[in-house]
Amino acid sequence: MERWPKKVPAFMPVMSFMERKSRFFMAFMGVMACVALSGSALAVSDPYAALLERLEEDRIHLGVADVVGLALENNLGLQVGRYDPMIQKTRISFEKGIFDPTAFGQANFDNNQFPTSTTIAGTRMETLGVSVGLRQRIPVGGQLEFRFDNTRTLTNAPVSFLNPEYRAMTRLSLTQPLLKGFGIDVTRSRITLAEIQTEVEDLNLKQRAIQVAEQTEKAYWDLVLAYAQLDEAKESRERARMLLEENRTRVRLGQLPEVEVVQAEAEVAARESNIIAAKKQIKDMDEQLKMMLNLPPGAALWEKSVFPVDKPRLMDVDLSFLRSVQVALEKRVEVITNELNLKGGYVARKVAKNATLPALNLQASYSLQGLSGNQRMGDILGLGGLGGFQNLPQRFQGGYNQSLDVLGSADFPEWVVGLQFEYPIGNRAAKADLAQADLRIKQSVAQQAQIQQQVATELREIIRRVESSKDQVDAATVSVALSERRLAEEERKLHYGLSTSFDVLQMQERLIAQKSQLSQAQNQYMRALVDLDRAKGILLDTRLSKLANQEN
Repeated sequence: MERWPKKVPAFMPVMSFMERKSRFFMAFMGVMACVALSGSALAVSDPYAALLERLEEDRIHLGVADVVGLALENNLGLQVGRYDPMIQKTRISFEKGIFDPTAFGQANFDNNQFPTSTTIAGTRMETLGVSVGLRQRIPVGGQLEFRFDNTRTLTNAPVSFLNPEYRAMTRLSLTQPLLKGFGIDVTRSRITLAEIQTEVEDLNLKQRAIQVAEQTEKAYWDLVLAYAQLDEAKESRERARMLLEENRTRVRLGQLPEVEVVQAEAEVAARESNIIAAKKQIKDMDEQLKMMLNLPPGAALWEKSVFPVDKPRLMDVDLSFLRSVQVALEKRVEVITNELNLKGGYVARKVAKNATLPALNLQASYSLQGLSGNQRMGDILGLGGLGGFQNLPQRFQGGYNQSLDVLGSADFPEWVVGLQFEYPIGNRAAKADLAQADLRIKQSVAQQAQIQQQVATELREIIRRVESSKDQVDAATVSVALSERRLAEEERKLHYGLSTSFDVLQMQERLIAQKSQLSQAQNQYMRALVDLDRAKGILLDTRLSKLANQEN
């Protein structure tokens, strides 16, 4: 088994953020497929049918991958948490709404009656106006607008060449920021931040799934330990019973005093109480595991015992510190979450930096106009010989449709180009936002270094614990083998009268104690492996991979 160096060099370069992000979300989609009830590898019409399929008599035979899969599938906290990314995803659609086109329309009727002191001006005017249009935000921050305006004017003024008069106009206008508010990144900033937050919610859900998997697997190994302790207690009782029977025989033959039988009987009774305690521990661990599997209250499955089919065993585990750190920095949820927060910080800083610029907007428009109406014939002023007028061009004479024909000819265009400048004196609000964004970035960078240090420290401690628990398993295994040999020798000596029941009972207790130490060392070893996979960020991936292989 590879040892890590005493002196650890600086962290090795890891994959780029985008590479890690791509790999992570491909893996996480697989995780969510197993967590979601509709897509889980264990999902069926009845979520507990998988348990019933494994029911044998009064036991439910389950492996560690089975309980982890069932816990991920049935855990209520995860079922509730699945909605957080979905809810956050709707925020992306909400923010993308800034690019939705807006249709608008307006209609108004104006009836104006006014006094006059001349015969030239009229005393009444009616105006009917109708406008429709479409407005659209463009990616670089500007706004396009197309509008179609129509008016009909009717007056009783004597000086009116066209009455009623029809005017039609189309206008395409652009308002484009050139400094403040300019740029695709600035315009899409809220969308980008919503996308980042959605990824963070996905990570939060994965973190909760990791916690469920970790707690469930440890509870499974605790149940394995409880069963092992029951087996050890039963073995201890059987050894005591065998010694009792042998002592009774030898007392009847006159080879031992009666007190040896009394001592053996007392020991059998004491070891019987150990079995009772071990059975209670099994029930406690069994109920704890069932709670993690989220069995419904009152279900018949509560009356069945979960029997673990997987047993502790030594595994070929990569304990290289540097490789473990590299894997952790690629896969740990905390690392990726902080990178996303840092990415969001840079987006916010770009927006804050842009907000410190003065506002300089380009305003441009292009219009086409049309005119028509019914020509009023005769003397304009009604003053006899003071003057008449020639007829208007034929193209302007007619109803509303004629104004549209004039408009379509594009003979009367209008274009306007201008700049609008604005700058707040001092601009303290924008500068404060920029300073805050800079500080948040520095905070995220420092936090990333802190997380990396915590990951490295945690991995060092867990790797030491894995090695230590493995060594304890090896030592306990040797101790059990030696104790069995010593017990056999002591029993042989007792048979020839060279030992006493007390010595044999002591050797039995020592053997059982060492077997208990072995079981506990195996339990600590398996729990340490769970902690190692969690610290490396691969706990969920490896457990679901095992579950998928079983299903296949």
